[in-house]
Amino acid sequence: YVLMDKRVHKLFDLKYRGVVYTVLAYISIYMLYYPQPLISVFCIMVLYYINKRGIFTETTEREIKFSIVMGIIISISIVWGKNLVEYESTLFLAVRTILLIMALCPFFINVMKIFFTANFTWFEQKNLKVDMLKNFLICWCVIFIAYIPVLLAFYPGIVTYDIYDQFSQVLSGEYNLKHPIAHTMFMGIIFKLVYRLTGDWNKGALVHSIIQMLIMTGVFSYISVWIYKFSKSKRLFLVIIAFWVVLPIHPIFTIVTTKDILFSAIVAILVLKLMESGICEQTQKSLIKIIAYFCVLFFLLFIFRNNALYAVLLFLPALFFYGAVGRKIILSAVLAVIMLFLYNYVLHNYIHALDGPKVEMFSVPVQQIARVYNLCNDNLLDNEKEDIERLFGDEGKETLLKYESRKADVVKERFDQNYAWENNELKYINLWIKWGIKHPGVYLDAWMNLINGYFCFDDEIPDKQTYRTYIEIRCNAYNEMGLHFSTKNKKLFDLYDSLFRKGKCQEIPFLSIVCQLAFYDWALILVFAYVWQKKRYRLLPPIILLLAIFFTNLLGPVALLRYIYPFIVCFPTLIFALTRCSRGIKDL
Repeated sequence: YVLMDKRVHKLFDLKYRGVVYTVLAYISIYMLYYPQPLISVFCIMVLYYINKRGIFTETTEREIKFSIVMGIIISISIVWGKNLVEYESTLFLAVRTILLIMALCPFFINVMKIFFTANFTWFEQKNLKVDMLKNFLICWCVIFIAYIPVLLAFYPGIVTYDIYDQFSQVLSGEYNLKHPIAHTMFMGIIFKLVYRLTGDWNKGALVHSIIQMLIMTGVFSYISVWIYKFSKSKRLFLVIIAFWVVLPIHPIFTIVTTKDILFSAIVAILVLKLMESGICEQTQKSLIKIIAYFCVLFFLLFIFRNNALYAVLLFLPALFFYGAVGRKIILSAVLAVIMLFLYNYVLHNYIHALDGPKVEMFSVPVQQIARVYNLCNDNLLDNEKEDIERLFGDEGKETLLKYESRKADVVKERFDQNYAWENNELKYINLWIKWGIKHPGVYLDAWMNLINGYFCFDDEIPDKQTYRTYIEIRCNAYNEMGLHFSTKNKKLFDLYDSLFRKGKCQEIPFLSIVCQLAFYDWALILVFAYVWQKKRYRLLPPIILLLAIFFTNLLGPVALLRYIYPFIVCFPTLIFALTRCSRGIKDL
């Protein structure tokens, strides 16, 4: 009787709950995306199948709680993201928005139930012995050779707009900390040395591209072999190599002369070493080595990205999951911070580098002020508007009227050209708070528009409003620096230009997903939730480090693919964390 009762209950759930959830989800998807009739049929079938799986999946109380929380978050993200694309506003209080979120929640809760109960274990050979050096060298050569055609297509390399400022510093000898000096000198030494030998800046750009390719492909190879060693799965190893070779983002980013690329390599190595500390038992004899290489890695992280210090400070408490080893790593981070202060002292007093503009940290507040100024102008006091206009210089009013919702640079770049802020900081902070209390929805929309690309798969790239593309393939830096772009493979160049500048990758099923910023950001968030839910706390610190870096990006001026490239490079490591989490943690 009890068995029959359970079966009837399941049939009832399938017949009614599954159908209701499917209808609600389809109505929401139809209102958001208006699918064609044939696609609608397929959509309904998929929705029903997933709801059926979710309803029948046996879950623990903890899995249900995580599923509910993540299902609600994803539903909000989808509806708000679509609203931001279409209306540049979340419309978070609109009845339609609330109803759509409520209708999507049951479906995505079921999706999360399937996710949190899934087993991601790959087939492994427990007795497999991996020759690290041999596999590393073979893998390195394969990846590097695969990237050579892209280098020829973009000969002598992709010199972005940021590099013009850094290049000017190298030529003049007058440095500032707007961009990391370490990266400026890395680039400058190569360019100047090759120029002195050949008299050609283009050859300097080529040598820089080759050196960076060697570094990045070496890191890709190391990640692949490291995961091969600890996962003992040849299938996973081959999939990861394919990830480096097949995904067109990687070969083109390895020849982009921007600080984000080398920073991504440092982050990837640091994440691997943190992961290794979590899954391996460390001996006292090796603790000195741990302090040494973590100190070096943290220091490199600090000098190649200005906001890395804040990310590490947010991340450090997570290291207590590692016990004694974690405390040693914290000590190494503290030593790296001390080294950073000494490094900055040398830069200021011997190289005479000037401080970079502090306006970068004001991207979100500046956008919020500008949005209120433009949308709520009639409700503002005249003296408050005058104070705000003064904050942006002599042409403050014109600057504020140029506000763009998805990029802070237009308004932000005028912010530090006068002394209004320095003389009246408290007054402006109070005014910013006052406007926020009066217009909380406008403030929310200002921030969400800046970061929507990090969460929304509907993000429009190339952006019609501003310069955002997937990858800045073409820019004015070539002419300004005396460089001459000369492709050796016009067809391949046109293909990549079409994919990543014109946005044609959005029309290709596989690329339309894996080239989106949101894909890697959600992968990071979901892996974090999965590991946390499984209570595999020793896998959390490296993931929390990535989340801390992600948080600093959320305070930035614009959502660009190169800003989240560290997460793309660490994507195979996140997959490894899932597989490790599924089969449990054992000391190796």
